[in-house]
Amino acid sequence: MSTRPCFKGHVKRGPLSDSLDTLAEMDSRLAEQPAEVPAWTFLTNHAHVLICIAQNPEVRLAEIARKVGIGERAVHSIVHDIVQAGYVTVSKSGRNNVYEVRLDRPLRHPLEAGHQIIDVFGPLTVAP
Repeated sequence: MSTRPCFKGHVKRGPLSDSLDTLAEMDSRLAEQPAEVPAWTFLTNHAHVLICIAQNPEVRLAEIARKVGIGERAVHSIVHDIVQAGYVTVSKSGRNNVYEVRLDRPLRHPLEAGHQIIDVFGPLTVAP
């Protein structure tokens, strides 16, 4: 049985490896440390996700997770909740989702029922 020589550090280049390099670069940028989140905040994770979407309608779930400081599955669940409740609509642009926040919708809790999303989140929807 013959053995093949092993070349440490040798990487075969080609179209697939070039695209993998691009994906690796993208992953490393997304894998930055999550936002440092205090022990408690005045807004819920649902509110934080809504703000991220309002600030950037083409934002990816991984980026929302990093900014809010929660997992991608949690973000997916929250986006599902706010889409089902009619606060956000989703459309496709190629392979990516594009979101639109319905700022005219009422707040959900009885204490805030007389107000719309824009009353509370309006100032926060402008990207910093």
